[in-house]
Amino acid sequence: MSSEIIEILNRRDLKKLELQIIVQCTPVLIRDKSSNLLSVEEKYEKSVVRICKSVFLETFELARFNGKIIFLVYDESIIKEYFSQKENVDVLYKIGYKKGNFEYKLLEFKKRYNVYLKKRDMFPHEMGVFLGYPIEDVVGFIENNGENSLMTGYWKVYADVSFKEKLFKKFDDCQVRILKSYASGKSLIEIVNNDFI
Repeated sequence: MSSEIIEILNRRDLKKLELQIIVQCTPVLIRDKSSNLLSVEEKYEKSVVRICKSVFLETFELARFNGKIIFLVYDESIIKEYFSQKENVDVLYKIGYKKGNFEYKLLEFKKRYNVYLKKRDMFPHEMGVFLGYPIEDVVGFIENNGENSLMTGYWKVYADVSFKEKLFKKFDDCQVRILKSYASGKSLIEIVNNDFI
């Protein structure tokens, strides 16, 4: 994290949900990625859903544990487009998912993710599909068991490093712009609706 980002974070109350959503979900807020995880205290559940809806994002509860909720925050049209691509869902079929709509796949992933959280047994590597990562990186991660990546940024990269470097820089730059706007007093709704979409 750049010193510029740290300075902005220090000026704001870190507990603000909007700030947490910005920090954890910038690529989704700018519509360059379909989804992201967001972990918050259970008491903020309704507020998270309300804030996300206000910026046209959906939430899906993946898990609850230790007083926290883990949401998948997503742009419905982008994630459904991603799941309409054969090569993306083929990865899921190869690891035991049955054919079905996006909602079925999401429920199956939730089940597998919760088994992992409870037993710390086998990590559901297909998480990358649900996070909208480029499929070549998801496959590379699965085939290499998370090792041997060419680069690590917002995810582990196994192909097309040059493009991903530029994409990660764009994410970082947008995060700084959003945080600066937020620090100047704009709300997340104002920022997303006026500046980035």
